[in-house]
Amino acid sequence: MGIVGQQIARLASGLVQPDSEQVLACEMAQSIIDRRRASAADLAVIHTTIDRAPSQSDPSLLSMLIEAALDWGFAHTTADMTFQVIGSHHGQSVTFTLSFDLAAQAGRDTLDTMHWHLVFFAAQTLGARVQRRVNGLNVILSVTLPSTEPRSALSAAAADRPAAGCQVLVVAPERDLRNKVRLAIRGLDVLVDYVSSVDAAVRYCEDGVPEAVVYDGAIGHGPADDLRLSLGTSMRDLPFIEITGLAAALPAPAPRRAESCVALARLQADLPSALATQLARAV
Repeated sequence: MGIVGQQIARLASGLVQPDSEQVLACEMAQSIIDRRRASAADLAVIHTTIDRAPSQSDPSLLSMLIEAALDWGFAHTTADMTFQVIGSHHGQSVTFTLSFDLAAQAGRDTLDTMHWHLVFFAAQTLGARVQRRVNGLNVILSVTLPSTEPRSALSAAAADRPAAGCQVLVVAPERDLRNKVRLAIRGLDVLVDYVSSVDAAVRYCEDGVPEAVVYDGAIGHGPADDLRLSLGTSMRDLPFIEITGLAAALPAPAPRRAESCVALARLQADLPSALATQLARAV
């Protein structure tokens, strides 16, 4: 996963400038799927419905997105998958749809893998709209490419980026950590406020609840739980992302299903994707 992690970090930085040229998305998708069908490593069968659909896009990023989406799907199902390329009636946009049923040993909590992060950030860099829906065991991923020339991650319109404009609250007593968080998520088009204590966070939330909370694990789970309780039971699914001081991120405690953990040592690489995934998740 080292190469995938490097790709995510590069895209999440917001510094990648995509090229723009006319791409036949149908032919690219069909070529990639044909190679997958010829691979004995892929156990699931791919059923396709592919329209002839040209688009202005970056060929390498688009190929990366399709490959990552298939890798993500194959990792979570042993049943057949359906892959569609659908052009709009006026030829102004192209939508990729991947659907599959989760394998018995897989759960919806396992969907946030490195390949999912790569799908998200490749789509974001292309200015594409991403939606992920889970209904029971059925998972549907939809990626709609922009109808005009692709925009960079820094200039993409908020309507095409699920995380854009979202409010994030960072709770960290140490200024150094607040600065590290600021640098780590500078490529995400989110609104960020910083407070140094849980009491300050409670006062902040009196005027409105953010879409996500990032907090220093050093404050302890007790104060973090107090903050959750202060937001009311209706906000139980508000994402809380803990920054741990350990060498590797720890799994989230079972009762806190809206929480994930990011290791301080991997803040630059892991926080952008963890935060963007939480903000973009559609359930």
